[in-house]
Amino acid sequence: MRANNVASVSFKAIVVGKILEKLPSGEEVVRIDLAEEKPATPPIIMDTSRLEQSEIAREVIPVVSQVLASLPISRATIRVPRVTIVLTMDEWGQLKSKPDLGDEMTVTIEGDSIHVSKSI
Repeated sequence: MRANNVASVSFKAIVVGKILEKLPSGEEVVRIDLAEEKPATPPIIMDTSRLEQSEIAREVIPVVSQVLASLPISRATIRVPRVTIVLTMDEWGQLKSKPDLGDEMTVTIEGDSIHVSKSI
């Protein structure tokens, strides 16, 4: 039963790793890594030794940034680890729908429970 005033947090994450591992005990497990992909901020390089050009740079850099953002080119992303799930082979076998690399998942934390599901 859920309390009415329990705060919840939800976020989306991508399956970025699905690895079969062997524990020191010899037991095989499946490790599923979820990460959030965020756009990497491109570096901006300015020559601060020429202060007279800094006014031009302040005017030009926003325009250049907007033009680059509008181009249909591949943008670099960084992966921020969010959740790792380790399942025994028995648990993995019991799953009706197994997550695969690239699947988008929704993680919801509410009170003392965590729910992970495929995003619709």
